[in-house]
Amino acid sequence: MCGISGIVSRDPRIAISPDRVRSMNDAQRHRGPDDHSVWVQGPVGLGHRRLSIIDVSEAGRQPMGNEDGTVWIVFNGEIYNYRELRHSLRRQHAFRSQSDTEVLLHAYEEMGSDVVHHLDGMFAFSIVDVPRTTICLARDHFGIKPLHYSMSEGELVFASEIKGILAADGSRRQLDRQALNDFFDYHWIPAPRTIYDDVHKLPPATWLEINWSTWQVRSHRYWRATYAPVEGRRMSEWEDEVLHELQGSVARQLVADVELGAFLSGGIDSTLVTS
Repeated sequence: MCGISGIVSRDPRIAISPDRVRSMNDAQRHRGPDDHSVWVQGPVGLGHRRLSIIDVSEAGRQPMGNEDGTVWIVFNGEIYNYRELRHSLRRQHAFRSQSDTEVLLHAYEEMGSDVVHHLDGMFAFSIVDVPRTTICLARDHFGIKPLHYSMSEGELVFASEIKGILAADGSRRQLDRQALNDFFDYHWIPAPRTIYDDVHKLPPATWLEINWSTWQVRSHRYWRATYAPVEGRRMSEWEDEVLHELQGSVARQLVADVELGAFLSGGIDSTLVTS
């Protein structure tokens, strides 16, 4: 895992302090022990704590910018089909790394918000588009990777974990009593609520975009799971299909430049994955 964070001021005359972003990074140091960095430009700042999995070299460092420094990204997760996407983008862009982060960055340049429809993976990311004065936040289809944000009249603050947001200003937060009830009812707090009333989880499969020059906010759900019954299949056919999908899923997640391990609890699911 990695830790991402950022701040955007509604007032373009207010420059974000790099120290605030560093404080957010420090609060999430456990998510990325391998590297840390910040990028600040006027009213926008991004931070990243890195756990190196793919392209562990300096070229894979984040925040990462495009060729002319007009689009920037911080990314937590893994894009399993990044090699296929890279192949389709190689004529339009000169790649400087072997990372899936750079592929995602250039894919956004070509596809905009439609990029999420082409991603196979688990992810939470933010992309700053300087010419469009926009910042976008996106979360994967099932919400595997976390992403939290707080939005006031003056600024947007986001981070992988709530403690990163708290580190940005140090102010006291009000308890969300409905979220507390949810926790006692369900043993967790469903999105978009968190334990604080002014901090929210970005729901799964959601794209959130803010224009910091107009403070226009747009959000949409880009995917929903659908379930439809299939009649007439034999049990052996279902067994073959489940095995095929499981093998393909595990194979896609074995791409790494470091050693991999498996958590084996002894249950059916972890035993199948380890097998």
